[in-house]
Amino acid sequence: MTKYLLSLLIVSIVYLVYHYNIRPAYLIKRYGEDEKALKPKFEGLSWYMLMLLISSSTLLFVKTFLYEFATVPSQSMMPSFTVGQRVLIDKNEFGFRNPLNNLSLTDHRTPKRGEPIITQFPLNPQIMFIKRIVGLPGDVITLNKEYLQVNDIKYPFNKVDSIVLKVDKDMVKHDQYQVRIGDFSWNYIVETKKEFPTISQQRVPENGYYLLGDNLTGSSDSRSFGSIPSGYFIGSIK
Repeated sequence: MTKYLLSLLIVSIVYLVYHYNIRPAYLIKRYGEDEKALKPKFEGLSWYMLMLLISSSTLLFVKTFLYEFATVPSQSMMPSFTVGQRVLIDKNEFGFRNPLNNLSLTDHRTPKRGEPIITQFPLNPQIMFIKRIVGLPGDVITLNKEYLQVNDIKYPFNKVDSIVLKVDKDMVKHDQYQVRIGDFSWNYIVETKKEFPTISQQRVPENGYYLLGDNLTGSSDSRSFGSIPSGYFIGSIK
């Protein structure tokens, strides 16, 4: 989508520069015609190209700095977010970022524990993925079958009805564990036949955030690639 908008923007700019600057200057130099007589008017194709320039510029600005739709690609955030679900990314929630290096240009608010976000994949920043924040900079994280613990506070699990998901063409039963942190409530799921994944006293670096997928036995997250700096964050989910 971004490449398409950039292409429209470039084509529009090139055409308008040619039509209103290069072409009249060339005709005047070659034929010595009066400049006013050769001055083009905004009509026909020129009018459409101008509108295309304005609309593509506006859409590109919105997509780069404000909002963008994304599609959930996997089951790593089930049952909160399903495969193929469309989500709206608010890119301004955590402040404007430089699109070239993703560094923050303004500060709005900091991410919260329990909040789902869209972030770049640390091993390949070209890939966007969705995870949930469980640890802020400096936190110590512990996870077991009974509770999620952040520093000295334990957030107990409430086991609810199991669900069945399709995994590698097989229908697999998953246990559900409901938890709440602040304003956010969600269910973790774990394959019934597998051991509950655990985390023991994991300290989050001062410049990092600890992210987990809600599908604890079907997610690649901070347990495998470590904490993620906020510079990788793309935005919050609306």
